Amino acid sequence: MENGLRAAAEQARQRHQVKATTVGEVTRHLPTGVNDATTVARVQWWYPPASPHTATLPVPAGTPVGHTVPLWVDDTGAMASVPRGETELLSDAVAAGAGSAGLITLAAAGVVSLRLRSVEARNLTEWERDWERVEPGWSGRLRPGREAGDD
Repeated sequence: MENGLRAAAEQARQRHQVKATTVGEVTRHLPTGVNDATTVARVQWWYPPASPHTATLPVPAGTPVGHTVPLWVDDTGAMASVPRGETELLSDAVAAGAGSAGLITLAAAGVVSLRLRSVEARNLTEWERDWERVEPGWSGRLRPGREAGDD
């Protein structure tokens, strides 16, 4: 968890939220394989302050030219994802812990199952050996090499 927090803090130091200004009209865009239409517009931002950048981004429908939209960028000004927060890291840690616990439980169940099979096999072997000794007398069947009345 501590490594994850450290990595998230490092990522947060490298991410910056800037205001991008729409420089083009909002248009409808239908991505391939998606049923919901998205509205996009050409935007421009400056980060670092002397470096202009432009891109086409999803924006709310009806966004006018000259309107600002929030955007996350990295140290070079390239678009970046929102930095991961503590809640997201915590949920990842909980999921990893639950997955690990599940794997340990499955491994333990496998070991117990193998052990029970070996115990059962040994018990069945002993039962067969004991039955071979008892069954002739119990059933009245003669054992090999013996005659009636030898018992």
